[in-house]
Amino acid sequence: MSAVADWSWTQSDGAQGQLHRRRNRERQRHGSDQRCRIPERLHANQCGLHRADLRHPGSDPETGDSFTYGFVATPRFLPNLIVAADYLEITVTGALGPLLAQPAAEFCYDSASFPDNSADIGVNSCAGIRRDATFNFTNGFELPFFNLGGTRVRAISSNVSYSTDLADLLKLDGDLGTLAFRANIYHLLEYTVSGDDEFTAPQAAENTLANPTWSTQLTALYNIGRYSMRWTTSIQDDTIILSAGTPITSEVQPIRRFDGYARHDLSFGVDLTDNTHLQFVVDNVTNENGVDGVNGVLTGNYIDNVGRRWTASLRHKF
Repeated sequence: MSAVADWSWTQSDGAQGQLHRRRNRERQRHGSDQRCRIPERLHANQCGLHRADLRHPGSDPETGDSFTYGFVATPRFLPNLIVAADYLEITVTGALGPLLAQPAAEFCYDSASFPDNSADIGVNSCAGIRRDATFNFTNGFELPFFNLGGTRVRAISSNVSYSTDLADLLKLDGDLGTLAFRANIYHLLEYTVSGDDEFTAPQAAENTLANPTWSTQLTALYNIGRYSMRWTTSIQDDTIILSAGTPITSEVQPIRRFDGYARHDLSFGVDLTDNTHLQFVVDNVTNENGVDGVNGVLTGNYIDNVGRRWTASLRHKF
């Protein structure tokens, strides 16, 4: 029988990190407020409306089709080099998701079949809406999961990895440790969403902040004896802002795109004993916060809401 004990400490900096800690203190300060307590099985946005997410017996199961074709190459002329690439297609129909309060009300009161809009979206969202004596939304929404429609993704994922013993590489004696490199390049060809399973009204969602056309992750690892070090760089390409599947225009808002960015993470580790491991991690080394600087702050889009942070952890197995 064995057990593992973990201890960790994290410190962050930057304006976003300070805001994050301040909000946490606010939550702790109001944690005993009866108005903010969330009953079991209910969900709330801090002190917002409480709702119950229920399974709808009339919902259809999600279905998915996927196709993947790829290759792996290990050339003889360079041992320990691995090159791989995969082409993938994934189509999900009948995707299940929760019906939120605001859209539930919109689907209900905008429906020609009010007060039962089951024919429109497959479930009757009107039945779960709760209002008080002044006709305002109040706690007690009972909202079902329902079939959201379809999603189709096509992409190419490429990977390269290589590791070597430094002493062998440099033709030297002794233990100089091992060095390894890994790279992943992901090219998103298509990300389409639709309100129905037949994709009769598809909307493009690729080349956006959430679904970039190009993204890359580079990792370098070094190990020698009891010590290890890792550096990871995540790179994202320039992206645009879409509205209903089409690029947003300056008539809607002045910010229409985001520049690409790179985020870096660093970690050090040491095995103090056979059963004890100490690790020090710096996430977001260069303290990247807003995407495209001010643009990210104005639109509420952040690479990292907390900012640079240091974490020290100790693991002991006994």
